[in-house]
Amino acid sequence: MHRRRVAQHRVRRGSLLAVTVALAGVLASCAPSPAGTTGGPTTSIGPRPFQMIVLGDSLSSAPEVIADRARWQDLVANQLAAPSGVQAQLTDGLGGWNRSNRGGPPSLEHWDATWGGFTSFSYVGKPWMYPPVIAPDLLIVAMGANDIAVNASPSLYATGLRGILDHYADQACVITFPWWPAFRPSVATWSAAAASVAAERSCEFVDLGATLGAPIEGVTSRDDIHPNVLGHQLWAEAIGSAASTVTGRG
Repeated sequence: MHRRRVAQHRVRRGSLLAVTVALAGVLASCAPSPAGTTGGPTTSIGPRPFQMIVLGDSLSSAPEVIADRARWQDLVANQLAAPSGVQAQLTDGLGGWNRSNRGGPPSLEHWDATWGGFTSFSYVGKPWMYPPVIAPDLLIVAMGANDIAVNASPSLYATGLRGILDHYADQACVITFPWWPAFRPSVATWSAAAASVAAERSCEFVDLGATLGAPIEGVTSRDDIHPNVLGHQLWAEAIGSAASTVTGRG
């Protein structure tokens, strides 16, 4: 009887030793390999996504179509995220900035920092209004409608645009000027001011009125200037072409 208990004890010790050795082998295989050796798994961090920031007013924030992700900036983001063609839903909202990742794993990070009622100088001196991205790969500034609406001079409008661009450094950029109803006063001097700033800073310039013509019934929503879904598609074609030129994407 005593010999049987000793034998059983030896079997259990042997089994326990085998399990311990096997477990040690598993843990060893999971440990990172020393530098210059091979055999263990490695951890790598892929390149950060392409980062696009859009600054603008309600013509770009477009609350009436944002739910369908049909705004011009959403369409441009999808274009630049190609060839994945994957549309991701809104993943983050920080202090008013909407951030979407497109192309999963994300190939493009789209920061929407557009605010209804904003002028070009609404951002100046207010760093908290900008998304927390220091050096985006593409900056699109779509301002001007409210500058004209509040009777800001073309020179003040230009100063506001320069202030926005001064917040960033050496990024690819597109400056757009909105289309304008034909029956309203001429906005040629404001458009010229925006074009001048774009030339100074080596930004692509898109005058949507000159490119697309004045907004007409069928491409606007709720009034004579805010684009509807079709209008956003037209804007996306014009702005997306400029964005592709400066980034080489899409």
